[in-house]
This record gives sequence, C-alpha cells and structure tokens, in this order.
Amino acid sequence: MNKYCMSLLFLYSLGLQAESLVVGISGTTARGIPETVATIKAALLSTNLELDIREFPGERSIVLLTQGEIAIDVYRQPAAVAMFADLIQIKPSVGVLEFWLVTHKSNAYLCQLNEAQRSRRTVVGVRGARFYGNYVYDNFLAHEKVNNFSQVLEMIRDKRVDFSVWPVAPLENALKDYGFNAHVCKGKPYLTLKFYSYIHKNYSWAIPKIEKAYREYFLK
Repeated sequence: MNKYCMSLLFLYSLGLQAESLVVGISGTTARGIPETVATIKAALLSTNLELDIREFPGERSIVLLTQGEIAIDVYRQPAAVAMFADLIQIKPSVGVLEFWLVTHKSNAYLCQLNEAQRSRRTVVGVRGARFYGNYVYDNFLAHEKVNNFSQVLEMIRDKRVDFSVWPVAPLENALKDYGFNAHVCKGKPYLTLKFYSYIHKNYSWAIPKIEKAYREYFLK
C-alpha cells in the first residue's frame, strides 16, 4: 500500500473517531430505573467522547442500534439482542435486577401458588421492556401490555390481571407516589437478570474508553 492510500485511511479513521456517538435510551428504562440511567450517563460523559444522548420511545432505540443508525443502547438484557451479530456487548454489566411478583393486596394468597397454578393466571407487562416477552408472558395463561408502569399498577389496583413482574425498588417508589393497593410477593425474586450496554460494530473503536469508564463506575 502506497503512502497516499495509507494517509487516506488514517484520515478516514480520524474522521470516524471524531463523529458524534448517538446514545439511545429506552423511555421505559429512563422512567423505570432513573438512578441507574444517571450513573450510565455519568460514566459515558467521563470518557470525553463526543456524545449525543437521546431518549427514544418503546423499542425504537434497539431497532436503530441493530440498523447502525445509533451507536449505543445503554441498557439491554443479553437475550434481547442475541440474534443480532453486529452488536458488541460492553463490559462490565451496568446493572443486576431482581424482579418480583406483584398482585393486589386482597390477592396476596396468590403468592403461594406454585408454577403450574400460576400458569393458569394472568399477567401485565410494559411495552418496550423485553424481559416480559423473553421470560414472563409464556409462563401465564394470558397477558396484557400497557405503556408505562403507572398503568401496570392501575391494572393491579382494579384487579384486571392477577400479577405483574417488576424490580422491587422502582415498585416501592411507585407505591409511595401513587398509593396503589398492591402487594409484593416475598421470599425469593421471580427472576434475576444482568443488563449491559451494547454498541454497533461500526463504532467498536470507542469500546476501550467506555469499558474503562464502566469499570470505574460499576466495579467500585
């Protein structure tokens, strides 16, 4: 390769690394775990990379990521992106969540049902939160989908469904805010999952800086 071609490649590489990285955050994630999202943003901003952080409705951020239209989606469970070969997992994980069964207070006895008995009950989830489709819906007789977590609590309050599944900390905060008549099933979590940021392979040059920042913020 002659010097002219090498120079062009070098300048092209510099141009790639100078472009702004569009970072996508699902609106469901932003509302559900705001403290975790704030930490992720702080870690990313500490890299001094040129970033354009945007919130997208529902599934939009993951769709754009798989198409290479944005660089990063900040918070995804591995099963949600396993089929997309162009996505690279950024390590370490940015969160571990325990998900708990929730029902109406007057239905607290439902917490004692075994797996087979629960499979004849109904559940509600939030659009855009993929863990419901991956791990929850198939374990129940039928399911409903709503747009946000406050609507989940309304469904539980009105006894339109038997259960929902949600991280306990955001749930407890929501119960304080709304005062809905919901009961968290105690004992052990229904589900425990790790979550990671994912980057499209076209922007893999940014991984070292991001992983360094994530280690500083998430492995303390």
